[in-house]
Amino acid sequence: KYSTNLAVGMMFNTLSDVKKSPGSWARSSIIVGDWWNKNNLLGKPLILNGSGMGNINRISAAQTVDLLNHVWMQKRYFPEYLGALSVSGVDGTLQRRWRDTQAERRLRAKTGAIRNVSCLSGYAVSKDNEVFAFSIMMNNYKSGGYAVKKIQNQIGLLLTEFYRPT
Repeated sequence: KYSTNLAVGMMFNTLSDVKKSPGSWARSSIIVGDWWNKNNLLGKPLILNGSGMGNINRISAAQTVDLLNHVWMQKRYFPEYLGALSVSGVDGTLQRRWRDTQAERRLRAKTGAIRNVSCLSGYAVSKDNEVFAFSIMMNNYKSGGYAVKKIQNQIGLLLTEFYRPT
């Protein structure tokens, strides 16, 4: 899927757009924090930059999974949200990942990367069709992006191969 950090940053900015005052990242950050608290999500992430580019945001993998689980339950907008995520082995940033494996078409996720940081968060469908929200956040690595993606791919494959005996 096509994703642009500039567009996401602008959307974040418009959250706080009011009649006499243009939107700002600072006010939008407060709105997001209030929404987070209202929905009783885990902890208090720091979202100062709507695009996620740079190193000023602070959110954990556990908080991301909590958010993904919350979104999963939202019948009003979940279908559009899920449709915006790349499908493993099919499209977007996951088009070339997990092809010809158990994980092909069984992961929907968003990637994110900046220097020495690589993230992958979304949903995985197991062998017995159980859905897992997951978030893999890797930073300060020295091995290079290929090795990190290889580890992420192994984790994704394990999630889709999981089977819970009855």
